Amino acid sequence: MNEAERSEEYSPAIDQFVVFKLHNELFGFGISLITEIIEVVKMNFVPRVPDFVIGAINYHGRIVAIVDLADFFHFPSKETDMHTRIIVIEKNNFSIGFLVEEILEITDLSQAPEEGKPLVEAEANNKYIENILYVNDTLCHIIDVESLLANLKNYFEGDTIDG
Repeated sequence: MNEAERSEEYSPAIDQFVVFKLHNELFGFGISLITEIIEVVKMNFVPRVPDFVIGAINYHGRIVAIVDLADFFHFPSKETDMHTRIIVIEKNNFSIGFLVEEILEITDLSQAPEEGKPLVEAEANNKYIENILYVNDTLCHIIDVESLLANLKNYFEGDTIDG
């Protein structure tokens, strides 16, 4: 076994996350499903959608619905400004954009010093929170992107959503 293989074997698992702000709180997405982070562009109106779907854009030839993530989590929405971004996520040919207030950083967070998982059964609002970690001495809620996408995909395919 060479030295590089040994160091990989003994190093803790490291995941990369995009850390962003929503209503003065830190949240994060794992970067594995993120295709791009873009500035806010002109959105097209989409009729008969819930309030958290604020429009749709043409993204590389695909129509992508844009979800105001603050509104989805029942936070007050903030007006877009020069810091506002759209995080485009794709999985199994399903694409969606999430409007966030500001991207703070892309960081490696070791799962070893885990601060704990929220009690999903105790509080229904935590069903999309996968973990809570410290980022620069501030709590950061790591969003379970797989669960969030599955629920939104069900909605867009005609099922109901319980956001």
